Amino acid sequence: MRHARQGERLLYDRDLATVPESILDRLRRTRRAWILIHRRPDPDTIGAAIAIADLIAAIGGEAEVIADEPLSILEGASSLPALEAGPDPRHIPVPDRIFLVDCASDERTGGLLARHAAAIAGVPVSIIDHHPGDHQTIDEESWVDATAAAACEMIVLLALRLGVGMDRPRLVRAAAAGLVTDSGAFGHPSVRGRTLRVGGALIDAGAPVAETIRWAFRTSSIARMRLHARAIARMRLFAAGRVALVRVRSADYAATAAGPDDVEGIANRAIEGAGVQIALMVADMSDGSLRLSARSHPGVSARTVAQAFGGGGHEQAAGATLRESDLPRLLRVARGVVGR
Repeated sequence: MRHARQGERLLYDRDLATVPESILDRLRRTRRAWILIHRRPDPDTIGAAIAIADLIAAIGGEAEVIADEPLSILEGASSLPALEAGPDPRHIPVPDRIFLVDCASDERTGGLLARHAAAIAGVPVSIIDHHPGDHQTIDEESWVDATAAAACEMIVLLALRLGVGMDRPRLVRAAAAGLVTDSGAFGHPSVRGRTLRVGGALIDAGAPVAETIRWAFRTSSIARMRLHARAIARMRLFAAGRVALVRVRSADYAATAAGPDDVEGIANRAIEGAGVQIALMVADMSDGSLRLSARSHPGVSARTVAQAFGGGGHEQAAGATLRESDLPRLLRVARGVVGR
């Protein structure tokens, strides 16, 4: 079977053929793009945005990454390329195309499209995402691939189909950060052979995969460690131990010198409990809302739980925004997905 060109030999024609011609055509014709990412951005949405901006620049266009909140991902601290606070859309040129990356709705971006509706009226919007349950209608303007473990997996395929090789360090580092984290260091059920082949191509191109795994999964502040320990110590079990609930309150942040961002990973620890089929982490956020992170084992849908509250994600990793009054219903829905 014929492989991709030198430097990406692990990728087969069947991998590259999954990219639709329609999205390739949209990218080729884009001269100026806005790339929108979701709120509470993770390395996959940030990495995919950086990588696609680099890809667009490589084929002669311009792109700006725009977020609902300030971004300051520092070189070395996260293994992502530097991305400073995003520009104010009011002060940059109107694009000829907008890309929503790793998300599918304006609600997930924090309402950026609605906020700038007058300026961008008539500008086409394309979605590049790998969350299958978050899309009500998909047309040829977009590419949604539920077989991808990460949006960054898709961006690498896009780059190779457009003739942009793996000799662009910024693209390579950004894509690796998103792929490693969203795949759980290649350990989530969403990982397929193609995921590993894309990872292999990135490693061959010099991606700091070991560094990224160490940063994402094996390094933590003392404050975060104390918050996680405090939260897990209060974990409650329901449905004969099949449902785990971890509640993180504002007082926990004060007691541990941690913050709302430090709750990341608590649900991953809770799902490790023997007999637990779905783990729910519900944490107070600084804006008064509650953050739900749900993790489950294959055969139990965390996404179903999140969708019941307007959220989404993967089958085994999903999230939503809740209110305190939602908690009794949350437990009822979780009991339902594990069969009571």
